Amino acid sequence: RLDTVADKKNKQGQQQVMKDSREGDREEGEEEDPDKKALDETVFNFCIKSIKQKLGRKQYHNPLLHFTAILGIKEDGTWVPSHTHTRFLAGFLWCGRILMLEHFFKDDPYDSEDSTCDTSFAAIDRFQKGHRDWLATGSYTPFSAIIQWMTYGRGYRNQEGGQARVLWDSDGTTLNYLGDKITVDSFQQTAQALVREAEGWLDKLTGGQWSQIRETIRLRDIADSLVFEGPGRSFATNRKNAWLKPGAEKLTRLVGATLWKIVDAGNGGSRVECRRRAMEEYLGWLRQFRSSMFPVVHVWGGQPGRGPEVSTLKHCDTEQLPKNVFVFDGQVVLITDRDKSKGLNGKQGRKVARFLPEGPSLMMVAYIAWLLPFEKVLHRLSGIRGPSEAINPWLWKSAEKGLWDTAKLSKQLALVTGAQIGVQLTVSSYRHVAIEMGRRIKGLIVQQVELEAAVADSDDEAADPLTGEAHRQPKVEYVWDIQNIDFLPTQTGH
Repeated sequence: RLDTVADKKNKQGQQQVMKDSREGDREEGEEEDPDKKALDETVFNFCIKSIKQKLGRKQYHNPLLHFTAILGIKEDGTWVPSHTHTRFLAGFLWCGRILMLEHFFKDDPYDSEDSTCDTSFAAIDRFQKGHRDWLATGSYTPFSAIIQWMTYGRGYRNQEGGQARVLWDSDGTTLNYLGDKITVDSFQQTAQALVREAEGWLDKLTGGQWSQIRETIRLRDIADSLVFEGPGRSFATNRKNAWLKPGAEKLTRLVGATLWKIVDAGNGGSRVECRRRAMEEYLGWLRQFRSSMFPVVHVWGGQPGRGPEVSTLKHCDTEQLPKNVFVFDGQVVLITDRDKSKGLNGKQGRKVARFLPEGPSLMMVAYIAWLLPFEKVLHRLSGIRGPSEAINPWLWKSAEKGLWDTAKLSKQLALVTGAQIGVQLTVSSYRHVAIEMGRRIKGLIVQQVELEAAVADSDDEAADPLTGEAHRQPKVEYVWDIQNIDFLPTQTGH
């Protein structure tokens, strides 16, 4: 049946199939292609039959184990390293569990009118039995074999010992990362190039007047609160910062005449007529600035974080979550959760506070106070689709992609580092290089301050009168990142 469906699809032509697939994803209400549905069902059944097999002596007759075994051999006939092959195996297990979960609950009418408690519990019992029979170790199934291979590979990997990712040359000015040479000078020049590129786009967005405008931003005079204030609140909505004139008016005065014109409406009034091409060009500049500013915050924030720490930054409070961007003591501060899983479980929360230097801080203030409000005005006037209103609090976004992610940040970093250093560094590889560089470059200092609200094992810990459980107040650890020569009093005090 699989061959029949595949042959039928090939006869239709590859280009037509790709076109129909794209149109089917975009248009709502279009009927699903019956051939595609049949193909999906056939492939799904094939995967389930490959998983639900009891193995005998010839286990490699199973297509899943046969394929995973082949992945363990390189093209030159040598073995794939255990630390690499176990990742493949983990991926197979994850995908297989998802498929089996759908298989176990396939006939359960959970969201239909016929759903009852009896049918739901029957599906759960079927899932538990299926898990014991097909997905657990010792069940003589492909899953059991893959789990054993992973256990063996992990033990072998632990005996191999780690290999150094970064090594310094004898001159102390060149870093070797996985065979690629990165000098301290090129690393510093890359960080400076990021700022220059972002400032170039910002200068265009402000009508060539950024050098004059930045002098009017008095960072130390900006008032901000480090506590949750309510949805939409930030330093841009604080009345004490009225002198900053946040909103769309400032850019309207600077570049508004180039983007639209006031014409006679014919009824004694007037209306705004957009210059479409100029609008599209300006919004393109804004996208370029946002793309350039994305890695600037990651690099100049100091202690290199993981992708989600940067991509989830919010400039204002939401209904449930506080913002991450603050202006404190003359610098923009980014406070993020390093380990969100512990914070959600009520355990030790680890907050990382990163301080941007003056240049990136000024650009961040301009972006939040003026560019973001002006962007909304442009989309409303021109009718060009902008980012969804639901993601308004987030900094890094676009209409096409929605919220940006780690992959977007890695792409931007790779473009800049590839051009400046000659080595394309992603978020992960940059993290290794930056941490090692920070140990050599003077001025990159990380201090940790641990604040405990209560001792977890205290004998006089308060208890819940109803349950008898102890009230455990989470311990919060703040990591202050000091990267400038002119240290802040707050930072140096710790």
